[in-house]
Amino acid sequence: MGNALSITAGVLPEKLELEYSLTRGGIGVGNVSRTLQRRADGSYVHTMWTRPTGLARLLAQTEWREEGELTVQGTEVLPRRFSETRTGDKRAYERRVTFDRTKSLLLFGNAASQPLPHDIQDQSSVIYALMLNPLVQAGARILPITDGKDVEMYHFIYQGKESLPTLFGAREVIVVRRVSQKQFERERRCRAQTKPDANCKKPDDFTLWLLPEKCHVPVKLERRRKDETTTMTLREARGF
Repeated sequence: MGNALSITAGVLPEKLELEYSLTRGGIGVGNVSRTLQRRADGSYVHTMWTRPTGLARLLAQTEWREEGELTVQGTEVLPRRFSETRTGDKRAYERRVTFDRTKSLLLFGNAASQPLPHDIQDQSSVIYALMLNPLVQAGARILPITDGKDVEMYHFIYQGKESLPTLFGAREVIVVRRVSQKQFERERRCRAQTKPDANCKKPDDFTLWLLPEKCHVPVKLERRRKDETTTMTLREARGF
């Protein structure tokens, strides 16, 4: 397990290293490493590295790397820059975005700039935003999120609490479900149908299991899309 996390509620740690096991359909396919480091000026840099392991690496060498920078004001996470790079296959790409708060613009590396939305997060910084200002009771939060290419609105919906086996033993965790605006509207239409159509039975969401006693660190994350489920489970954590 490494050194136990020592994190004060409502405060991001000075240094955080998280290692996740990646499974797809219950089969191990890779590892995910996430880091957060506070700098002398109080800002943070963060990274994420996703890569195949074992037999999965014999079939594909695709890797994803994310890097970013953010600042914290009270319980707000304010991204400064973000990049995502995919390598190892024909779909390789590099995406970059800068959050220009002076001009209130999102400056994309390969696309036209856009107005800077209020509460904007990138796809990595939103994890730290939820750690710093978590959903702890029934309700929802709508946040615009950028992947470095575009911006999409997402609903973060409190699902309740449950007991979950974790790296730290069995713990009570908070469950938060994330759905896109498009999926949210589709589910609303489905609920109104007397006989839901086939599309209503195809899940498309992302769920996070957050551990309150460790600053709401995500101990499990799961992506469902049609017939495929991809899960990240925290297997090692180091915080200083």
